[in-house]
Amino acid sequence: MRAALRFRLIERRVASPDSWLLRFALPPALRTLTDDPALQTGLKAIHEGAEKSYSPVSHPAERGSVDLLVKRYAPQPGGGISDSLCSLAVGDEAELRIKPPRQIHGSAAVARRWRQLGLVACGTGIAPFVQILRMLHLDAAAEDRTEVSLLSINRTVDDTLMRREIDELAASWPGQRLKVRGGHI
Repeated sequence: MRAALRFRLIERRVASPDSWLLRFALPPALRTLTDDPALQTGLKAIHEGAEKSYSPVSHPAERGSVDLLVKRYAPQPGGGISDSLCSLAVGDEAELRIKPPRQIHGSAAVARRWRQLGLVACGTGIAPFVQILRMLHLDAAAEDRTEVSLLSINRTVDDTLMRREIDELAASWPGQRLKVRGGHI
């Protein structure tokens, strides 16, 4: 198991009425979360002995920082991690552990794996898909031809997380291969 590291919060912005986009500086010993930009990775936040996994919404090879999308929940016994993260002020530190690359269908590689990919997300469940979209988008110029359909279901329009970022990716995706649909329950 990898050792926990201290990540300093360098930016925070409201993503929805109860969610935050938090940008953390990588510890000085790290340039990126992973040495291989084709591998999707995650983080575990640690607070008072409890751990919770988070999927970054930034590309895993982004230099110097990592972005997390965190929905604030009221603290519960043995928990309170999301509340702790959302309560951080710029300059505060969080204890995070880098998880090993995520295995999807037996492989950690994302680019050039599928001809078509359908993604269905709800709330902060959009986070791992935003990371995948950024990885495929970056690789699109390098001959990846994956066609992606993303369906994001939320309670209200205000609950649609990362919508602006996803729309920007869709608009700039080569050949309009990213189709985004939204729905409300």
